[in-house]
Amino acid sequence: MRGFLMERTELTKKLNNGEFVISVQIDPPSAPVIGELEKNLDQLIKIGVNLFDINSSRRFSYSSIFLAQSLSCLGVRVLPHVTPRQRSVNSLVPEIVLSHNVYHIDDFLVITGDPFNKKPKIDFSAQNFTSTDSIRVLSTFNSVLRNILGLKVSLGAAVNQNEDDLTKEGRRVLAKEEAGVDFFMSQPVFNYEQTKELVNFYRQFSSKPMVVGIWPLIYESMVEKIKAGSIEGVVVPEDVYDQSKQQSDLRNWGLTQAGHLIEDLKHNPDIQGVYIVAPARNPLHLTDLLARVLT
Repeated sequence: MRGFLMERTELTKKLNNGEFVISVQIDPPSAPVIGELEKNLDQLIKIGVNLFDINSSRRFSYSSIFLAQSLSCLGVRVLPHVTPRQRSVNSLVPEIVLSHNVYHIDDFLVITGDPFNKKPKIDFSAQNFTSTDSIRVLSTFNSVLRNILGLKVSLGAAVNQNEDDLTKEGRRVLAKEEAGVDFFMSQPVFNYEQTKELVNFYRQFSSKPMVVGIWPLIYESMVEKIKAGSIEGVVVPEDVYDQSKQQSDLRNWGLTQAGHLIEDLKHNPDIQGVYIVAPARNPLHLTDLLARVLT
């Protein structure tokens, strides 16, 4: 299935042509309206943000695809995360077709999804698909219907460089690439050493474009939560943790550190972009950081 994507989307063109991509990762709101989120994102758009990737939340909230459709109507480019965690992969297909043909959404990150903290009382999944299974089904669908519908969709996948068994994770990367993935997005890194380890691991298994996660550490409670292992797949290095404990102004330090790291990654030929996690689900926390790194 490798090489099935005959016509690249705008995102994959940028990733493959050496144009460094910067995305802001947001969470779907749980409130009944999204007007405030749209207002906040509009501020970021004015300073140059042109891509938002949208989490698939475990909370009671809007679905990532629904939010992507709503934001696309505002002229925003979006990358929704899709997961078969609560549905069958077959039910994702018509949503993706609708999103592409009606809302002009071209790119999707296909993930298995973090496990629920508690097992749901009702399992809504028709089949227990992994992200690799989903990519295989969706990319097969994509290639078959390309000539009929003119479908032009790219599929991304996650790579967890913090997996305890990296040999197993490497096999997952190979399987996802074989299934038809076009690019990968990593777990967040917090310093240059973590970035180097990520690249050394990832490039053993894939030459596909890689977008690296950046998570500004601006809240002590979040730092402690990551340090305790409460965030699936995210690891803060000991030296970064120790430095954070010494800061009188953690917010300024966290944003500055993230900015320096992004500038370093811009010059790394093995990395094609970053996604920046909005701290505390508030993208406005990133305003000053984005104003610096987008120039």
